[in-house]
Amino acid sequence: MSKQISRKFYFPFLIIFSIIIGFAGWYEIYQYFFSEQGIVRLNWHVDIEQPTHSKLILDETAPLSVDGSVYTKYTYDRKTIQKLKKKEYWIKVSNNNIKNLNQRVTEYNNAILKYPVHSMKSRQNLLENPVVFNENCYYYVKRDKEKQYQYAIFILNPSEKKLYLLEYYF
Repeated sequence: MSKQISRKFYFPFLIIFSIIIGFAGWYEIYQYFFSEQGIVRLNWHVDIEQPTHSKLILDETAPLSVDGSVYTKYTYDRKTIQKLKKKEYWIKVSNNNIKNLNQRVTEYNNAILKYPVHSMKSRQNLLENPVVFNENCYYYVKRDKEKQYQYAIFILNPSEKKLYLLEYYF
């Protein structure tokens, strides 16, 4: 009788346990490939941690190609921003490099603001959502190895708990 009772509980437990493991696996696949963090990891091979909120400021990519500019602002909680700040790829913004970083961001903005092919809505969004950085921030510039004109500028502002991602595809 004891074997029969254990089988009655064993099989349902095994089925429930298998379902839980299956959902956990699908959740991990979703996080890796389809979340904000996963998409950045796939596009640029950079781990940005999972944000609490993301806002797509600008998306000027053509519908049937990947050419264009994308600007996204990510918001983090205090614990995650500290974890993100410890990543090894960051370069601290300093007096020596702030001018260069400012020039890169300005060039990115000017590529959108100067040319009439970009929509007024994109221009307005760009002006209303400036990239805010100072000497307490960090940055990282990632170039695509195969397509030298494609790049991403990551700017981490820990005091605002924000990560600005400026992507340029050409």
